[in-house]
Amino acid sequence: MRRIEMKFRNKSIIIFTVIVLATAATVIANYRVTRFLEDHYGVNQQYYSMGEIVPFGDNYLELHSASMDGYAVCVESAEVLTCDELLAQLGQTEDSLSALKITKSDLAEKVCLVSLTLANDNCSGPGVPLSELHLSGVNYDLFFDNTLTTLANSFLLERYQNEVGSSDQSGAMGVHLDQGTERRIYLVYDFFKGYFSANRWNHLESENLTLDITYFPEKRTIELDVK
Repeated sequence: MRRIEMKFRNKSIIIFTVIVLATAATVIANYRVTRFLEDHYGVNQQYYSMGEIVPFGDNYLELHSASMDGYAVCVESAEVLTCDELLAQLGQTEDSLSALKITKSDLAEKVCLVSLTLANDNCSGPGVPLSELHLSGVNYDLFFDNTLTTLANSFLLERYQNEVGSSDQSGAMGVHLDQGTERRIYLVYDFFKGYFSANRWNHLESENLTLDITYFPEKRTIELDVK
């Protein structure tokens, strides 16, 4: 019995160590990226609240991304849902997922659903890469879920079905709007259960989450009021 207890204790220590190392690696990576941008581009941090119209301005998401100057975003809501709750909201069932060659067991247990309005006032560029809008907690990043984001947006799902093909889920990667138009968009991000204690996992709505929409030369971040 004592040997079994020792094995269980050693296994728990190993799992905890892996989680700590993974979290530390994320923090270090974020720190290095921030320092690189600050050193090379003089990044200035600006914070915004939900409900504010935030223009992308002459700022970028990646080192070689196209200009999104003329686009603006307004985040209306952010909520934590189980995968079952989200699928119920979307009207998706086991059968409809199967028809799209999606297996429910491969989807995240819990997600953050972000509702926003994207508007194009006067940008002639290619559009906004949705997967580059990063959602983060205090010491961790959430994974942008291409599959669930596609399911959450009828226009992306239609594009996926008609153009992208069942073996490719890249349809949620970018959105182009004609000048003078806007569109409601839903973004879905996955929580990783291993990053949280049981108590935190059951109260993810209490997490402090932020959505980065640009990185340099000005980093624009929207602080989310999660429910």
